[in-house]
Amino acid sequence: MGCRSLLFVALACVLGSCSKTLGRAPGPETPRLIGETSGTLLLGPSGEGALNREYVLLDLPSLATRSFTLDDDAQALSGIDEQGRLVYLDDARDDASVDSFVDHMLMRSRKREPSAIWKLRLYELDGDSDQAFLDLDRHPDLISLSPRGGMLIVADADVDAAGAPHDAARSRIRCIDLATRATRPLELDIGRVRACHWKADGSACALDGTTGGALVLPHTAQIVATRAGGYGPFTPDHSAFLAPRGDAHALIELTGERVIADPARFPYPHQYSGTPHETGPVDPLALPTPRLALYHALPTAGQPTRRSIGRGGYWSFEHPAIKVCDLLDGTYATVWSGDTSTFSPHYTPIRLLEPPR
Repeated sequence: MGCRSLLFVALACVLGSCSKTLGRAPGPETPRLIGETSGTLLLGPSGEGALNREYVLLDLPSLATRSFTLDDDAQALSGIDEQGRLVYLDDARDDASVDSFVDHMLMRSRKREPSAIWKLRLYELDGDSDQAFLDLDRHPDLISLSPRGGMLIVADADVDAAGAPHDAARSRIRCIDLATRATRPLELDIGRVRACHWKADGSACALDGTTGGALVLPHTAQIVATRAGGYGPFTPDHSAFLAPRGDAHALIELTGERVIADPARFPYPHQYSGTPHETGPVDPLALPTPRLALYHALPTAGQPTRRSIGRGGYWSFEHPAIKVCDLLDGTYATVWSGDTSTFSPHYTPIRLLEPPR
């Protein structure tokens, strides 16, 4: 999963005066789909700095929430595991500059300064513990924690002699055991890693990079398979994955790569007659069932819309909704009316919150 929500950035560039012309999914929605999901979404804060460190856990399907606060500003999140643990990146520099802040907000690769110290911190929901975990010598492109098993993937780009990352460089990838802190290097030729998709049991993950993808076993740092087009989120039983196909996506069986749905029924710009469909970009997050997908998209027509007003009141920042969609028939429903965070939501198949009685 990416550290930041690219869809949010795209939607944030929409003028308030033009917001009525955006192509919204027409509906009607199918609320019963929410009841078929299960798991927990981790939603980030709505801004930066010490006043914006509150995170929200959203239970599926009950939609119950629980908030918690981190001790430091997170530059990246790993997702949360079955024990309520998450790892986040803390910029511990004493001389953080305005330029480095702008680079962070625009998701630009940063030249490593001699005074820069990147720290991974480990937060535990039970006991509200927040402690230093590991020092890094580079700003990572990605950190991702397995839903089960306590394995952490850290990927960062190769750097030149001056410490500046190469956009075309191959990522340095490490598999870290949370319990022992033992580290195994993982040699992959898939360019810079952009996403990590875990199997629900934490036994394996797919790393998708700029030049391909690979299925790996983090506990042993073994490569199981590679795929030129990359992988994507897995179904809960690990039997299929949602692979990118240009602007669309296809649901494909892992063994034998039999195509289940191509394209899956939510991708833009494909249009479907006779069924509701999205008319704007979608950003898949996870597959909570074999045929349902959680994703980011524009709010549906008639549903609540959340906006933030930019500097001077000239820009209206429209926040994407989190929805669930049936990949085979195109029906969908709104799970969360507006995600105000600049972090992409993280999904775990484990229900961390006790369902309300």
